[in-house]
Amino acid sequence: MTTERYPKLLIFAPQTGAQTARSGVHRVVIEAARALARITTIALVKWDYVEGQLRHFDTADLNAMFGPRSWPDGVAVNRYAHRLRYRFSDSIDSEDRVLICPEVSHHISNGDDVFRRLISQAREYNLLTAAIFYDLIPVTNPDYLLDRIRHLRYLDDLLRVDLILPISYHSGDSLLNFYQSERSIARSALDKVGPNIIPTPLAEVGQGRPLQHRPTVARAADIILSVGTIEPRKQQLRVIRTFQRRRIAERYGLRLVFVGSLHYAVSNEFRALVDADPSIDYHGYVPDSVANSLFERARFSVFASNDEGFGLPICESLASGVPCLAANFGSMAKIGRGGGCMLVNVNDDNALAEGLERLAADDTLLESLRSEIARRVLRTWDDYARDVLGHCRAGLQHYAIPGVEARESGVRRSPKKAAEREPECRVFEIVEPLTGVSWHLYRCRALRRPSEVRRFMGILRSADCHLFGIHFAGGDHAFEEWSTEDFFHVLTADALFFNDEPSYRALVSLAGERDFPGMLGRCEIISAHGTSDDTAIARLRAMAGDHQRRHLIAQRELHFETGGHTPEASTEALLTIIVSTYNRSAFVTANVRWLLSHLQSLQGLVDLIVVDNASTDDTEERLASFTNDTHFRYFRNNANVGMLGNLQVCSTVVSTKHVWIIGDDDFIVPENLAHVVHMLIKNPNIPFIFVNFGVYYRERLGDLDTVQSLMKHQTVLAPSPSPSGRYKVREIATEHDNLFTAVYPIIFRSDIASVCFNYPFTGIPFSSLTESIPTTKLILQSYAETEALWLASPAIVGNAHNSWRHYRVYWHGVLMPLAFELARRAGVDEKILHKWSRIHVPLYEEAKTLFRDSSAEEYFSRADLDASFSVFRKWLFDVRVR
Repeated sequence: MTTERYPKLLIFAPQTGAQTARSGVHRVVIEAARALARITTIALVKWDYVEGQLRHFDTADLNAMFGPRSWPDGVAVNRYAHRLRYRFSDSIDSEDRVLICPEVSHHISNGDDVFRRLISQAREYNLLTAAIFYDLIPVTNPDYLLDRIRHLRYLDDLLRVDLILPISYHSGDSLLNFYQSERSIARSALDKVGPNIIPTPLAEVGQGRPLQHRPTVARAADIILSVGTIEPRKQQLRVIRTFQRRRIAERYGLRLVFVGSLHYAVSNEFRALVDADPSIDYHGYVPDSVANSLFERARFSVFASNDEGFGLPICESLASGVPCLAANFGSMAKIGRGGGCMLVNVNDDNALAEGLERLAADDTLLESLRSEIARRVLRTWDDYARDVLGHCRAGLQHYAIPGVEARESGVRRSPKKAAEREPECRVFEIVEPLTGVSWHLYRCRALRRPSEVRRFMGILRSADCHLFGIHFAGGDHAFEEWSTEDFFHVLTADALFFNDEPSYRALVSLAGERDFPGMLGRCEIISAHGTSDDTAIARLRAMAGDHQRRHLIAQRELHFETGGHTPEASTEALLTIIVSTYNRSAFVTANVRWLLSHLQSLQGLVDLIVVDNASTDDTEERLASFTNDTHFRYFRNNANVGMLGNLQVCSTVVSTKHVWIIGDDDFIVPENLAHVVHMLIKNPNIPFIFVNFGVYYRERLGDLDTVQSLMKHQTVLAPSPSPSGRYKVREIATEHDNLFTAVYPIIFRSDIASVCFNYPFTGIPFSSLTESIPTTKLILQSYAETEALWLASPAIVGNAHNSWRHYRVYWHGVLMPLAFELARRAGVDEKILHKWSRIHVPLYEEAKTLFRDSSAEEYFSRADLDASFSVFRKWLFDVRVR
């Protein structure tokens, strides 16, 4: 098996792994998985509804899918298959780069929500996502109206996938036409979506299965075989009536045999027809061995479907050497024109009857069709698998981390004597393959003389590149002798790399002394990381990759939003408010009573859930009085999983498209809750709504406190907000200095909330952005370029009193500087960030006097503490120089 040429795959196949009966989709999944396993390394995954993330197949799943002792070579049970409290990304290595979804999402429980979540989570795992697309039948065929809304949602969700692989050219054209005509996606967007839709026809014959060419009609060929699910569009009822009307059994001695699962829409009528006619047999779903024996007896097969994405039963018939009567239109005609098929208009009773009768009576015609089959070169599942892997490999290259090209600048060695030589400056150009954005890395030696500085600054100012980094490759830079204008221009770089600690300290300290009015770019000492040029390039390439990724996510989200609004069922809620609580029964009781008193007016569009983190007070008893309310649910953890761990639970119990997670002491303003609901009606796929908010301070709820009084005395965080509307997330970040650290002013689309809290949260509290403010990390790192909604009027008031005061030293001294640095990289206005950062130094000094035993050096890396130094331009911690 060759694995070097192709990426490894994760295959999401939860339904196939849980079914014994096989539909056409299931057969595609199994055959494709076996073929892919012959070429590369695969792992089968499903959805864990409890932990709200992907999980590997275990032994039972693999046995159900492939059969005991029939697993493909190389497929094994992952050691994380039954692990608890872990993040799925921990179970895959860096080479597992593609997640492929070969099933239709809504075929599993709550499937559309699951599909959105796995796409969003795969983004954070840096996985390329691919989906196999079958057809538009539930949308376009009137016999399947019950699935129409769910399939429309699925089609919209596909716009967020990196690669869409339709099973035929007909299917691919139909999908693109659907997005253009039915979803009214703009041409500019289609130009970006279209290249991601790559038709990849299915196999026509199983691997290693020989074609059975029979030169004469065998005596045992006594049946007409129909294979496929018995359902309206496959028209088995029409076939039966035509068979009976033309008296095929009586005139030609042929029985009509059906194989396939039975759809509820035709089950009663089909069984009545079969039971009443002794010349018709129905076998239900059968294993391959029985199907093969039936093909051995078949004179010909009939596949009268009037709507298919591909037409797999036609291929199965041809692979068995059996001619097929099929439709003369769509993807079926595409298969049939290759030979071995009689093509008719299966929607015309007379045409169908003539086809059945000719194939039943005309041995010469049958022999001619068999000869055509023998001459066909049928496409195998290995052919299909190689094409899929080829598209995935090309997709990985297209979305890859940017490449680097080194080139010499205009500064070269002077012909003068060595002591007077000009410094050498090299420029490395980094181009993002997806966006075309260019970055420059300028590598220079020590700059001391004014002429050297002027020459170097001339190169910087003349460059047609707004995104750049500087690598100070030599020591002894006389930064203090630079003009303020030149020095400040250098400080606008996105990254500053140093080969020595003194140069790093000198530049950052001087930025503080001269009061540079903005954030510094990434500052890093790289001399300890091997070849310094390579390290600097790698760091800037990673930054360029992050920049490209944010723009890609924004593009995908915009396509998802503009792809059309799928009508929601009138009985479905749009939003769930989830209250996270622990041992504060007075607060949570007041909050639930307040919310339920206002939800009635919203006509069932908002649900309320309390997630109790195993409180030991009377929370459960107090909330019992509300459980009869149809809008309310109470969920209690078996054990305390920590503050952030409880938010992870909150992200898994929601089933509406959007969620508003608040604390027990955070009170929503009713009239602005109505505004939020109105926004969601108008923008059902919006990734976020950020609301202005206020704060109050209470250690406990007093007897005289009411929700109204707390709101009346709140301090609003953005007293002069921008008007409500649509903005990029990085623009909304400038409304106030919170930088998304607070959860309660954020309405998430539920799939994004599942990503935000997709961690076990078992580390040291407040030891990293993940273990303290995962909202800030996710939103700025991934969604800064994405458009979201901003509600200017304060919609919630939160309690500024917190239970983690002893972590304030870390908060002000390290975590907020890390947040500021992340915001700067995400494109948030650096002058505003610098203004806010100055607030935290006195707050840190105050916290340091209150909590003297705090020792940040034990919990944070040198890089984290260096970030604090570059943000504050002064050392807050006693860090040893290495």
